[in-house]
Amino acid sequence: MNVDWQIEDYEVVKTVHQFRLDWKPAKVSTLLLAESHVFTNKQSFEKLFWDPVTNEHRNYVNFFYCLAYGERRIVNSEYGGSPQFWKLFNVLDGNNYSVLKKDNKQYEHRINHKKLLLQSLKEKGVWLLDASIIGIYANRDKPEKNSYKAILKTSFSGFCIKIIEDLQPQNIVIIGKSVYDVVSNDISTNHPGISTKWIYQPNYRGHGSKKQDKINDVLPIFTRPIEKE
Repeated sequence: MNVDWQIEDYEVVKTVHQFRLDWKPAKVSTLLLAESHVFTNKQSFEKLFWDPVTNEHRNYVNFFYCLAYGERRIVNSEYGGSPQFWKLFNVLDGNNYSVLKKDNKQYEHRINHKKLLLQSLKEKGVWLLDASIIGIYANRDKPEKNSYKAILKTSFSGFCIKIIEDLQPQNIVIIGKSVYDVVSNDISTNHPGISTKWIYQPNYRGHGSKKQDKINDVLPIFTRPIEKE
């Protein structure tokens, strides 16, 4: 794939997916499909930390499911984490946890609430997957339009579609209109029976009322009982 974007080392991509698998439900009812993790350079990846989830030393990545991401007490990384995603996931789960630094400055209490939120989502069958297996956001930079579409299409068709086929979720909620525009046709073509909706990126600043309307539209999905096989 010839694109105008730096590609991460394979070990970074592999480690990101390992963190993702930590929170994979036994039965995925709702798949949250986001854009990608944040680009992780080799220097950051080589930072080892004691993971409060698995209680083992692991390499660091800029990824939501890596609890060191944004927690500089664990790893002094170049990014401040994704508080907007923690806020979104908390809202989707009923807003029961104190996961943001501005609301909960006690490190251990905040980490515990993050774990409780992720565990709650896991028990409800909610899992996060990225359309791109490589990080396509770095220091506010992203690939130019054609490269962006090429990366998402190649990754989604080569990696995500097979996962969706194996999981057969009841619902897919796509985070970001740009992601939706690239992958929704593949989903409807390959899996027409799966309900697919989209919401705005949590850091999107426009369309305040429309943004909330999109969230309100998907909230019932997260309160429905999981269908038994």
